[in-house]
Amino acid sequence: MGLLNLLSNKKDTTPEVVEEFYTLFTDYPEAIFITDFEGKVISLNHEITSLLGYRKREAELLANDLFQSKKSEKVRHHFRKATQGYKTTFDTAMRHKKSGKEIPLQITFIPSETSIFVICKDMTTVKTFENKITHISNQLENSQRVTNIGNWEYDIKTNRTYWNKQVYEIVGIEKDVFELNWENILEYVYPQDKRTYRKNFQKILDEKTELDFEHRIVRGDGKVRFVFVRTNVILDEEGEVDRIFGTIQDITEQRELESKLEQSEERFQSVSDRLAAGIWSYDIHANEITFCSKGVREIYGVSIESFKENPLVWKEFILEDDREQVEKKQLQLATGEEINHQYRIIDGKGQLKWLDDQTIPHLDQDGNLVQLDGIVRDITERMDYTESLAYIADHDYLTNLPNRRFCERKLSELIQNAADRNMKFAVFYLNLDRFKYINDTLGQEIGDKFLVSFSKRLRKYLSSDTFLARIGGDEFTIIMNNISSLENAIKLANEIIREIEKPFYIEDYELFVTTSIGISTYPKDGKDPHTLIRNADAALYKAKEGGRNDWRIFSPSMNVESFKQYHLERDLRKSIINEELYVHYQPKVNPKTSKIVGAEALVRWNHPEWGIVSPGEFIPLAEENGFIFKIGDWVLKDVCETLAQWQKQGIPVVPVSVNVSPKRLLKTDFVKTVQQTIHEAGIEPMLIELELTEQTIIKNTEATKNIITELKALGVKIALDDFGTGYSSLSYLKDLDIDTLKIDKSFIDGITLESTNDAIVKSLIFLSKEIDINIVAEGVETKEQLTFLLQQECQQIQGYIYSRPVSETRLESLLKKEVIQPLQTNALNEAIENRRKYFRAKLDYPLTADMTIIKFMNKDVKLGSSKAIIEDMSIGGLKYVTSINLPIRNDMMIQFSTMIMGKEVKFVGRNAWKFEIDGLYEYGFEYTFNEAERDRFAPIFNKVILQLKEGAMLPDSSILLESKYDYLKSMN
Repeated sequence: MGLLNLLSNKKDTTPEVVEEFYTLFTDYPEAIFITDFEGKVISLNHEITSLLGYRKREAELLANDLFQSKKSEKVRHHFRKATQGYKTTFDTAMRHKKSGKEIPLQITFIPSETSIFVICKDMTTVKTFENKITHISNQLENSQRVTNIGNWEYDIKTNRTYWNKQVYEIVGIEKDVFELNWENILEYVYPQDKRTYRKNFQKILDEKTELDFEHRIVRGDGKVRFVFVRTNVILDEEGEVDRIFGTIQDITEQRELESKLEQSEERFQSVSDRLAAGIWSYDIHANEITFCSKGVREIYGVSIESFKENPLVWKEFILEDDREQVEKKQLQLATGEEINHQYRIIDGKGQLKWLDDQTIPHLDQDGNLVQLDGIVRDITERMDYTESLAYIADHDYLTNLPNRRFCERKLSELIQNAADRNMKFAVFYLNLDRFKYINDTLGQEIGDKFLVSFSKRLRKYLSSDTFLARIGGDEFTIIMNNISSLENAIKLANEIIREIEKPFYIEDYELFVTTSIGISTYPKDGKDPHTLIRNADAALYKAKEGGRNDWRIFSPSMNVESFKQYHLERDLRKSIINEELYVHYQPKVNPKTSKIVGAEALVRWNHPEWGIVSPGEFIPLAEENGFIFKIGDWVLKDVCETLAQWQKQGIPVVPVSVNVSPKRLLKTDFVKTVQQTIHEAGIEPMLIELELTEQTIIKNTEATKNIITELKALGVKIALDDFGTGYSSLSYLKDLDIDTLKIDKSFIDGITLESTNDAIVKSLIFLSKEIDINIVAEGVETKEQLTFLLQQECQQIQGYIYSRPVSETRLESLLKKEVIQPLQTNALNEAIENRRKYFRAKLDYPLTADMTIIKFMNKDVKLGSSKAIIEDMSIGGLKYVTSINLPIRNDMMIQFSTMIMGKEVKFVGRNAWKFEIDGLYEYGFEYTFNEAERDRFAPIFNKVILQLKEGAMLPDSSILLESKYDYLKSMN
C-alpha cells in the first residue's frame, strides 16, 4: 500500500501527480486503476491489462463495464460509500474483455481527497481451493456412507460431542428422535463389552495416546453388531487430553466371514494332510508360508517348520543339473502363467526323487505377483519306469546314440526355438564310404565294433552342444546349432572329414574309411524335420556322385530367394574390397522454405550379378555374420570425407545422419572410432547425426544412455529412428539426450486416411516442440501428406515428395541450389504407361503364380519355385508383383506357371523394368514367345478378355484370395 499512501498524501490528485509516481504505479503487483468521484477512470496499470484485458485507451469502456452493467448495483453501492470517505472491500466478478472468461474478483475502493483507488485482486485460486474443499468433503461423506464408517468427536472440557449421520445409521437410531451424547452412547454397547469399553477410554485418558479396539453394540432394532473403533487425541498446552476424535465401522460381515473361513481352513487342512501330495501357499510380500500340509514334510524329508522359517528352502534340495530349468520356469509366474513341470531333488535323507510340481500364481489388479499356491507330488517310481522305456525308444541299441525318432523330435524343438529367436542351424547327413566292404570281408561283428568306435570318436570330437544321431546302418546325422553363416558348417564338415581319415583299430585290424557329407540349413532349405533331412540326404548324394570323401551344400531345389541369398552371403565380405558399396543421400527439407536442411546417408550394394541390392536384403546378412561393423564404419568414413571435400569446394553443407547398427553401437571402441573418423576428416562433429532405432534403446537402455552421453560430449547429434514402431516409452525422450525424433513411415502412410494416425502424428509434432526436439517425418510421398504436415508445422520432411535417395553428385548439385520443390506429378504411373506396347487386360482379381529362374548369366539353373502375383497381362507381356528384388538383365530368364480358366499356362521371358512399392517389387515382364507360341497363347488371352467383359473374376483360375502383402510375406 506504499503507492496509495503516497498518492493519498498529495494535495493535488491531477493526472500530473499520477505521472509523478508512474513507476510505482505501473510496477504495483496487483491490478489497480484510479477514478474520480464520478467514476471516470483517470489511469490504470499494466496488471489491469493482464487480469481483465483492458488497455489504457479503453479506460472509459472499463468504467462502463464496471459501473453500468446489469450486475453493477453492488459495485455502485460500495463506490458510493467510498465517495463518502469509507474504505470498502467486496467480492464480485467481471468478464475478461477478450476471452469472455468470468474472473472472480475482490475489489477494494480506497478514497483520497479527489480520487478513488480501485484494487482488483484475482480470486480464481481461492475459489478453486474452496471448490476443492467442498468436493473433498462430499467425497469423504460419500466414502463413509459406502464403507459404513462414521466419525465422531468428544470435547472433554465442555463435555460436548459430535456424531455424524453415519454413526446414527450404524447404531440404528434416528437423530431427530434421539440425540447421542457421551453418557447415553454406553446404553448401546453390548452388556458384556461395557467394561472393556470404559477400560479402553480410560486408557486413552491415562496414556494420552490413540487406541484401536473392537466391541459389540446392540442396535436400536435389537440386532447385535461388531464394530471397530479407531481413536486419536489432541492435547492442550499442559499436555492433558483436550479432545478425542475418531471413527467407528460396522465389521459384522467381516467377522462372520472370518469365522466361516477358519472353519473351512480347518477342514481343508484335515483333507490335505491325508493326500499323497504336498500342498502349500506362499505370500510374496510377507515372504511367508501361509499354508503347508504334512505331505510337504514327507516329500522333502524335513520339518514343516523349516519351510516356514525359510520359504525358499525347497530350492536347496533341487538337483544341480535341474536348477537352471526350474529357475526358467519360475520366471513365467511373474506374468501370471501357471506352471507344471518335473524335476529331481535330493531330499533331507539323501534320497533322489522325481517331483511333479504345479504352481498357480496370483496377481493383484496392477499385475504384480502377490501369492503362489502349489501342489507337489513324488513321481519317482513312475519316472524311473518311463525313463527306461523312453531311452530304449529314443536310442540306438548298438551305439547308444539318439536314433532317427529322437533326431526328428530334436529338430522339431530346434525349429520352434529358432523361429522364435530368428536363428539358423545346419543339418549334416553323413554316410561311411564303402562300409559295406568291411562288413562283407571282416564280418558283421567287426562292422558293429567299428560303428561303435566311429560313434565314440565323432562324439568326442564334436562340441557338447552339437547333436549326433545314428539314423540307421552307416548313416548319421549331426545338428549344428546357431550358425551365423554357411562358412561355419563348411568348416566343421572339413574337420570331420579329416578326423575320420585317421585309422581305426578294431581288434587286430587297422581300418581306413572316409565319409561323405550332405548339408542343409534352416530355414533356407526346409522348415520341418522331414524336409531338412531329405534335402541333406539329397546333398549327400551329390557329394558321393562327385567322388566321395567330400561335402555338398543342398542346392538342386533351391527356390529363387535361396538362390539369390546364397550368392549374396557368399559375396558380401568382398563388397568393400571390390568397391561395390556406395552411398546415396536422401535430402531432408524444411517444408516452409523448401530449403535443404539435412540428409540421410543410405548404403547401397551394386552386386556384379544381381545388380543393385537393397539394404533390406544385405544388412540382415551383415548383422548375422558380423560384417555390419565394417560396413557401418565404412559408411561413416565415406560420409565424413564427402562432407570435408564439399567444404573445401565451398559447397554449403548440411548435417548428414548415419544409421548405426545396435551391435556396432555397443562395441567398446565405437565412440573412439566415431571421434577418430570425424577428426581425420577435419569436419565439425555437429555435421554428423547418428540414427538409433527403438529396439537398440529398448534392449540396452542403460548402456545406450551412457554411450549417447559420450557421443554428445563429442558434439555429435543423436536421432531416434522409426519412433513408435516398437514398444517405446516417452520416458526415453526424457531420459536420453535426443536431438531428433523421426516419425516412422507407417504413421505417415495413414495420414488423412485414419483419424488415429492423424492424432498420433499431431501429438508427436506437438510433443517435439514442447520438449525442444527436432522432428522429421519419414516417407512423405503425397501432396495430401505434405499439406497436413505443413499445417502441423512439422520441421523437416524426408520422402519421395521431395526426392528419392540420390547419388553424391546429385546431392552436391542440389546443395548448390539450396532449395528443392515438391513433386507435382506421379512419375511412376507415367513411366509405366509409356512402356506399354500392347493392350493389357487389367485383372481386378489378380492371379497367383509359381515363379522360377531357369537361366542365370546364360547358364541353365534348376531351382524350386517362389510365389508371385500377376496383376495384368497382354499378348506381349505381363505385370507381376513379388517380394524378391530381381535384377533387370537380358541373360536371366524367368518362368511363370499359373492356372487360367482350367488350363495350366506357362510364360517364359525376362524382366523389362521394375519399381519398388511399399516393400514389394513390381515388374514389367516381356515374353520370349516365337510366332507359334504366341499363336497358341492368343486364343487363351482372347477368352480372358471376353470373360473380363462379362465378369471381373476368371473362373477355374488361380485367383488371389487374400491381400498381396499377406500372401507374399507368408509364402516366400
